[in-house]
Amino acid sequence: DIYTRGYYNCVSSSIIYMIFLSKYGFVSYGIETPSHVFVKVKFENDEIDVETTNKYGFNPGARKEFHDDFGKITGYSYVPAKDYKNRSQITVKSVLLLVPFNLTLYHYNKSDYAKTMTDAYIVKTVRGDKRGDEFFSIYVNNIIADLNKNRLYLESLDFLESYFDRFGYDNGFTGLRYDLLSNYLTVINDNTDTDFLKRMVIERHNKYSGQDNAKLREQIVYMIYKIVTIKMQKNDFLGAFNELEFLKKYNIQKETGDMLNNIFAALLDRYKNGKDSGVLQQVVLLSKEKYPEFADQINIVDRNIIHYNVLREIGALNYQRALELSREYNMRYRDIKLLVETYNKYSLESYNRGDFENAVAVLKNGLNECGNERILSNNLKVFYYKYIDSLIKIKNQDKASKIVDEALSRYPGDKYLLNYKSLIESM
Repeated sequence: DIYTRGYYNCVSSSIIYMIFLSKYGFVSYGIETPSHVFVKVKFENDEIDVETTNKYGFNPGARKEFHDDFGKITGYSYVPAKDYKNRSQITVKSVLLLVPFNLTLYHYNKSDYAKTMTDAYIVKTVRGDKRGDEFFSIYVNNIIADLNKNRLYLESLDFLESYFDRFGYDNGFTGLRYDLLSNYLTVINDNTDTDFLKRMVIERHNKYSGQDNAKLREQIVYMIYKIVTIKMQKNDFLGAFNELEFLKKYNIQKETGDMLNNIFAALLDRYKNGKDSGVLQQVVLLSKEKYPEFADQINIVDRNIIHYNVLREIGALNYQRALELSREYNMRYRDIKLLVETYNKYSLESYNRGDFENAVAVLKNGLNECGNERILSNNLKVFYYKYIDSLIKIKNQDKASKIVDEALSRYPGDKYLLNYKSLIESM
């Protein structure tokens, strides 16, 4: 543009001027300020600044007309030699590098990321210093940030890996590489090809030497959690269960147990409402086979299944079947609570119907089977009161007297029973 069209800026004009000086044996340097560049020429006993964008630019610090005209022409202000904190001396090579430096920004603003990286890499390799490395890294990060802002997570990861493939692996980007993959995992949905996803996560982890096994573990856990959750939302509980194999493959035990619990909880909730009984039984059997380390958790599910079965039979007033299941539970787990609960609910149902005789009979059987269980014993005493009271009301003294004696044999000295006995004898 300088030669053919006469267009120039501080960088291109400084380069041309320094080439000219070199041709004629003059020593020169670039002077870089925060937003500008010009030339310093070295003479035997002196050094002169040259502002190459202005006709008054030779030794501008000593020329009044330069100060009058320069700001109008270029829009910059001259930095005097004494103000060293704002100016630094650079080589001819560094001045030349300002061209790709500026082109990097130009192409980045145009979202031409391929050219951006080409120009930034020229700056990095030619400079060969820390500032060059930092300049290059800034643009890598900026491009990735742009892609992430647009939720192009996989594209940003592809971009970073294309940089590794072209320029070699950079350990400084290891954390970013795993963060990008984590971002991609956040958009898993029910249309995601989960087999591809699992392969991709492992392949990307293994692709380069900079591996972070702790990060990989986090990603596997999060990925499988998302997949399991999506499958459970679609009521594909067996599919969700099968996903846990991937965790087992990488010896991820605690989270496997947590997700297994989530699957069991959801299935039990549905089972309680009469749904997916076959699936629940299948998952329990498979769990016993594949995850013996979670035997305690699986036993809790087994116990809950029997409990729900008992409640279902009670709801249908099938008390004999409910008692059979409760006895099986007690035999298997040496736990009498469910049997006590069943007897209690059975007796209450009779009591609420006004069948006090059967309510008493049920609790007597319960105490014979469960021992002197406190809840059953207390309820039986109350039921005796009600039963005796009902017999007195219909003037069935003989039976009332017999029941009082029976009750006193269990609760000798009970004042209410003694009062009933006195009342019956006085009738």
